[in-house]
Amino acid sequence: MRRRDPAGNLLASSAAGLFVLAGVQIVLGYYLSTKVHGGPDEVRRSIEALRSQSSFNALLVSLHYWGSFVLLLHASFHLLAMLWCGWYQKPHQWRWWGTITLFLAALGFQITGNFLPLDQHDVRTVVVEAGITSRMPGLGATVRQFMLGGAEVGPQTLALWTKLHSVGLPILLVVGTLGAFVSHFRLKDTKVFVPAAFMSLFFAFALCLLVEPAGGTAATASDWSSFDAHPSWYVAPMHVLLSTFDKLSIGWVGAMVLPGLLVGFLFALPFIGRKFTLQMIRVMTVSALAVLGGLTLWVRPQIAPISGSQDIKAPDPGPTTSPTAFKLDPKLAEEGQRLFNSQPCANCHGTDGTKGAAGPDLTKGDVLLRDPEVLRDYILNPEKVKKGSTMPAFEGKLSNDQINLLVQFILSHRR
Repeated sequence: MRRRDPAGNLLASSAAGLFVLAGVQIVLGYYLSTKVHGGPDEVRRSIEALRSQSSFNALLVSLHYWGSFVLLLHASFHLLAMLWCGWYQKPHQWRWWGTITLFLAALGFQITGNFLPLDQHDVRTVVVEAGITSRMPGLGATVRQFMLGGAEVGPQTLALWTKLHSVGLPILLVVGTLGAFVSHFRLKDTKVFVPAAFMSLFFAFALCLLVEPAGGTAATASDWSSFDAHPSWYVAPMHVLLSTFDKLSIGWVGAMVLPGLLVGFLFALPFIGRKFTLQMIRVMTVSALAVLGGLTLWVRPQIAPISGSQDIKAPDPGPTTSPTAFKLDPKLAEEGQRLFNSQPCANCHGTDGTKGAAGPDLTKGDVLLRDPEVLRDYILNPEKVKKGSTMPAFEGKLSNDQINLLVQFILSHRR
């Protein structure tokens, strides 16, 4: 028998909206996957054909893009609403676990789907994400290789992520949706307002008609090893935590460990939540959101556009320093080389700065085109020079003389 529960009826209608949109996304994803195949070059040509071949396919690509966007947003707010209303407690725990699983699938779709068009920004984002992963002590290199399907971002990464996007995550989405749906059906304690169940789908469809999806130029060979990219909106919280914990030289804790602990906490909440009142859970939730919001205002990350071109413009190399203003000293460069290899620099950029797993090769690229003073400022505080950089700041960790030695060494690689 259904009881009079306006909040419960609203949550049930919201859940139904998630189920509807998730179902549409799976159908759309399956149809589009039949049009995309092959290696990087073939995939890129297929994507370009879908975007421009016909108005029907272009509409479906746009709907799939915005549907994924809305699904993740809806799942996030729905989880918060369930938490606020205490729907992690019995008899709602299966609804809770199903919705968490659906949320994780939606997040996975965003991350893997972002890579598949092989736009410039898409490929660079994977390089950055893999670099952050490799920072984790001990397991970083192994996790990075597992994540990429090999030592570098390449065709094997595309094959792995395509399989995950088209097979693994849809299964996870179905499991989460069925878990929550069966629980709703079995309890029969709420009433679904049918028009509300289609609001998210309508919103996604309106976006696909009115707003251009994000895109960009095709990735080139250099993009497959470039670390120059802005974080996407859905990983912005992890980027904020990365930047914050980098002040303590443990950015990987903020970017990886804390999100993992949060997911574990949410899954365990039906059990450990018995030790807290609903009011305490609400206070904890508001406090956590307030802290994250405050950190976001402090870090102010530069997020990649969610619409239109996401291409990264080449940085301004700045003025060239004349020989009289800056002179390379082979002895100082040699001292800088030893310092570089003894510091965390080599952990990210590799020995002698040549092709590391978590940072770019310093023997080439835009870093070496900078004015020595700009390079010095970049080592001290990367965010001030290039907004969105994931490199930790070394201000207060190295002396002025040490910074100068590093500048000498890095610029001695100039080609």
